[in-house]
Amino acid sequence: MLLEELKALANERDVPYQSLMKVFLAEQVARQRRGKRKVPA
Repeated sequence: MLLEELKALANERDVPYQSLMKVFLAEQVARQRRGKRKVPA
């Protein structure tokens, strides 16, 4: 399950899984926003 994997990764990094999830989401949102700017209007 995805949540279990996220919790395991957070445990390896010694951070709360919610914090790790926020970081991953923020990175993906930033990538998506950068990608959309490259598309001609």
